[in-house]
Amino acid sequence: MKELNLNPKIANTFGFIGFGNMARMLIFCLLEYAHISPANIIVCRKNQDRTVEIKKEFPEIKSERDAFSVAKQSDIVFLCTKPKDIKEVVLSIKGALKPEAIVVSLAAGVNLDSLELLLDNKIFKYMPSITSKTKKGVSLLCFNDKVKENDVHYLSLLLSNFSLVKCLQESDWNLAMILSSCLPGFIANIFDQLKTTAKSYAKDLKEEEINEIILNTLLASAHLLTDNKLSFLELQEIVATKGGITAEGIQVLNVGLPLLLKEVFQQALAKTTAIETAINDDFKLY
Repeated sequence: MKELNLNPKIANTFGFIGFGNMARMLIFCLLEYAHISPANIIVCRKNQDRTVEIKKEFPEIKSERDAFSVAKQSDIVFLCTKPKDIKEVVLSIKGALKPEAIVVSLAAGVNLDSLELLLDNKIFKYMPSITSKTKKGVSLLCFNDKVKENDVHYLSLLLSNFSLVKCLQESDWNLAMILSSCLPGFIANIFDQLKTTAKSYAKDLKEEEINEIILNTLLASAHLLTDNKLSFLELQEIVATKGGITAEGIQVLNVGLPLLLKEVFQQALAKTTAIETAINDDFKLY
């Protein structure tokens, strides 16, 4: 079987089936940070209006109305549709994929063995994070047995242009996905509530000033941790002197926060399990 040329300097054709927020973010990152030529990207969306904006900025990007046409022309196919639509999409492109094509699924909850029921190709599961738009964040990868070491190296190198790439076993996928992709939303919620609480105690401090203080402190704390290779506990010990104000607040957090976070993870993991069960059971009906 013919193999893809996996030299990052050689152009492959990247096909995108589905054009939601993650697909747009990924295309942006490939163009801006991995320096992929727009001419090497093909997008597919039932509603072509969604592709108008990116084609205005990058007119060389090709747009197709059906998934079959995209798959037929692509070396690497990104499946960016909703999980509930993934089976229908895979069945529609099965006969169009090149034997050497790599299929990359972004569909949460769809397991590798379910995709292998329908496809004979090399398959990756990929979970990006919205934080990749800042050239930060984490990209998760796992893959089936047909994937070779040079395939992993190529895709990891490509994605490392805008994220930290973590290859892991599928058994840890859901937990890692919560930590990398859900966490920005959790963080935003926590600090929004922190801002609201702080505002209730403010006399003259305006909401935008509270927001500015929190954001800059959050960013500076992240730099302290990474630049000095500190653990979370080490930073806590530096700030929270015995008998001080910070220590008093941490004492309260240590009472209520562990149980709250446990419930957050339990609920999130239960939701992923429910989605997985429904979607993968449907694949078995094929």
